[in-house]
Parts: sequence; C-alpha cells; structure tokens
Amino acid sequence: MEAQKSTAEKQGYQQSGADQQKTDQQTGIVNANLDQYNGPVQNTPYYKSLLQAGTTSTNQAYDNATRNLKASMEGAGVSGASGAAAGTVAGAGAQRAGALGKVGTDATQAASEMQMRANAQRLQEAGMYSGAGLGYFSVASQAEKNRLNSQGSLFNSLLQAGAGLGEAYMLA
Repeated sequence: MEAQKSTAEKQGYQQSGADQQKTDQQTGIVNANLDQYNGPVQNTPYYKSLLQAGTTSTNQAYDNATRNLKASMEGAGVSGASGAAAGTVAGAGAQRAGALGKVGTDATQAASEMQMRANAQRLQEAGMYSGAGLGYFSVASQAEKNRLNSQGSLFNSLLQAGAGLGEAYMLA
C-alpha cells in the first residue's frame, strides 16, 4: 500500500525539478558561450559589428583629416603636387594603417570581455536556480519524512493496541 504524498512534498519535488531544468539550461548556455569563446572569437556577430564600425569610423576620420590637411596646405599656398604635401599625406596614410591595425585587436578584446561577462552572469543565474532547487528539495524531503514518521507512529499505535487486545483476550 503506497501512501499519498502531501501537497508540500508534491510542490517541493516539482519545483526542485523545475529549478534543476533551469540550472541545466543556464549551464548549457554557458557551455555554448564558452565553446564559442574557446573557438574563434572573430566569428561572433558582436566582434564583426565592432570590427566593421571601427574600420568605417577610422577610415572616415582619416579621410576627413586628409581632406582638411590638403585644404589647409592649399590655403597656405602649398600645392598638392609639392613634396611637402605628398609627404604629409603619406604620413597620414601611415597613421591610418596603424590605427586600422589596432581596430581588430580592440574588437577581439571587447568581444572576449563581453563573452566572459555573459558567462559569469549565466553561471550566477544557474547557481541561483540550483540553490533554490536544493531548498525546495529540502522542504519536500522534510515533509516526506514528517509524513512517514506520522504513519510510523500510527502503525506503531495500532500495533500496540492490537497487542493489548490480544493480551486481554488471552487473559480472559
């Protein structure tokens, strides 16, 4: 004869199971992020957008600077065909190349940092669900223990009453 579980037991075990599923889901997301992080970060959409935005803004800034530099030199009477103008433009081009080379490194670093923060947040959430699930499981286990102790006391009382009746019958 199997005993009926109490409401506290049912709810506790059900909530514990739900929280375990949430924990598994969160750790699965973390594992997927970590797999992505351990692989090439350059394939992530965030990295690609950082790289594109950085490259575009750097090129626009140097295009504007070069245009302004040429206009300033022409305003000062230095023609665009002169050696001074060509050298200045070439120097700006070298600076542009250096700045563009740094864009990829900055994008990789920023994308990696974002992934690590996301993983830390997911792990924190998984821990929260895991702890809550353990709490619900403990409540359900205590409710089940109380129910079983109560049943045991009832059966023990019935056994003692039966023994007492048997003893009284034998003495009569």
